[in-house]
Amino acid sequence: MGKVPLYPNPAHSRISFLADASTPYRVLNQLGQLLLSGTTEAGNPSIVIETLAVGFYFLELQTATGRVVQKFEKE
Repeated sequence: MGKVPLYPNPAHSRISFLADASTPYRVLNQLGQLLLSGTTEAGNPSIVIETLAVGFYFLELQTATGRVVQKFEKE
C-alpha cells in the first residue's frame, strides 16, 4: 500500500479514506508535531479535523504493509 487516497482534500471538518482493517493513525503538522492520534475502524473511516487550524498536515497510517504518510489540506 503505497498511497491511501484521502477525501475530501482539501477538507473542512473531516478527512476520510478506505481501510481493510483497524488502522492506527497520527495527524502531524509540518514540523512533525503530533496533533491527533487514534485508531480507525475498517471500511470507510473518517477522522475529525475541526480543531485544526487552516493549513497543511500529514496523516500517518500504520497499515499491515507498513507506514503510509499522506499530505492533506485543512480549509
